[in-house]
Amino acid sequence: MGSKTLTAAHGTGKELCDLLRDELGIPKNVLSFGVRFAINEPVLVRCEYLPDEPERGMKRG
Repeated sequence: MGSKTLTAAHGTGKELCDLLRDELGIPKNVLSFGVRFAINEPVLVRCEYLPDEPERGMKRG
């Protein structure tokens, strides 16, 4: 059996990514996300976010 590479930005990979985001309520502003499906366990979704940049002239503190 051959292998197929999907990307989240194009074609079938984008369709799958969009479907999972919509069905699982994954925000659009995530850097990446992973989904774990295990028998008799809840679906686990892990999201990685970029930190918010402070507005210009504002200091974090």
